[in-house]
Order: sequence, then structure tokens, then C-alpha cells
Amino acid sequence: MLQGTRVSRNTVYMVAFGAALLTLIIMALQLSEPPDRFIVAIALWNILPYGTLILMASFMGNSIVKAPVIVIGTLIVSVLSVLLLLDAFWLHTGAQNGLAFIFLPVYQLLACLVIALVALCWPRSKPKDPPASV
Repeated sequence: MLQGTRVSRNTVYMVAFGAALLTLIIMALQLSEPPDRFIVAIALWNILPYGTLILMASFMGNSIVKAPVIVIGTLIVSVLSVLLLLDAFWLHTGAQNGLAFIFLPVYQLLACLVIALVALCWPRSKPKDPPASV
């Protein structure tokens, strides 16, 4: 059982780190001038949801029940976020696309909250009782 949770935890780490890196790359490609304090603050704001996902994975302990919920939630949040940024900056360009860097982390953090609540409230499987001997 411990091996399954370790693999799940490593999956969350890799997916969240990869999505955070892609987010920073997309942000860097959109810069038109050298970064200042505001850009660094926005970059940290955009990485916060991925840090939250990694924190949830590190606190899941050895729970085989919480692991799939957190892994699937991380995959959904990370993939949809990167796809939304790619769509906003390369497929449907516009003047307000920069707002995605401001508001997307809010939606990601709300999704993290939902993932945490589902993981906490997910019913724990009870071990089956052995059949009564007669």
C-alpha cells in the first residue's frame, strides 16, 4: 500500500511542477519588457495553486483512499489551466488576455479547495469482516 501512495505523491509532484514550469514559460514569452516586482508577484501568484496541490499531496500521508482523489484533481487542474493559458495567448488573442494571469489562480485555488474537501469527505473503506465460522 505504501508503494501506491508514494507513486501517487510523486505523480502529483511531477504534474504540478511541470504545469507550474509551463505557466512560467508562457508568462515569460508574453513579457514585453524586463521583469519588475509586479511581474515577480504575479508569477508567485500563478505558482501558488500548484504549491497548494503539492502541499495536499505531502499531507495525504499513507492514505490509499485520498491518493486517487488528489492525483485526479491535480491532473484536471493542471491540464485545464495550461490549456486555458495556451488558448488565451495563442488561439484567441485579445487585449484582456493578460487578466488570465490574475484570475486563473483564483479558480485554481477554488478547485484545490474542492479537491481537499472531496479527499477529506471521501468514505473510508472498511475492511471486510471474515465470514463467521460455524
